Amino acid sequence: MSLGKHGNIVIVILSIIVSVFGVAITSVQYKALRAERVRLNEEKQMMVQTQARLQAMDELKKKAPEIEQKMDILSRLLPQDPAEENLIIDFQSGADLSGLSFTQIRFAERIKQGEYVEMPVILKLEGSYYGMIHFVEYINAYERAVRIHELMLRSDADTKDKMSINIKASTFYVNN
Repeated sequence: MSLGKHGNIVIVILSIIVSVFGVAITSVQYKALRAERVRLNEEKQMMVQTQARLQAMDELKKKAPEIEQKMDILSRLLPQDPAEENLIIDFQSGADLSGLSFTQIRFAERIKQGEYVEMPVILKLEGSYYGMIHFVEYINAYERAVRIHELMLRSDADTKDKMSINIKASTFYVNN
């Protein structure tokens, strides 16, 4: 009988040990399962964010030609260097097309304005009033940004068709 009691005690102890191990293993697995669920949720959130970024990049890719076109226009409006020689040639072409003649073109001291530099220019021309109108329209349509600050017209009584035209303007380029 004592062996039977000991056998029962051993069986009970073994049952308790197996139960404790079972609970311990279940607890460890449950904690691992919770950790994996947290990691899965984080992965899902990262996937949603990545999909949103991908969608935004797809939208930008669709807009790329339009953006490149605008960048091209902006780079012409605000070039990387002053290119005074091109400016003089273009202003001379505009004056010629407008029936005006240049008497003087002079660049004033540059003014740094943060990310760009303002390049003041003084233009002195001669010609008709309508020629001046055409020249201002030419400057307005010019590929480079030009701001006219002052426009002065002076006419002599002797020459009604010919007037003196003084323009104070500025053009701009990127401050490197």
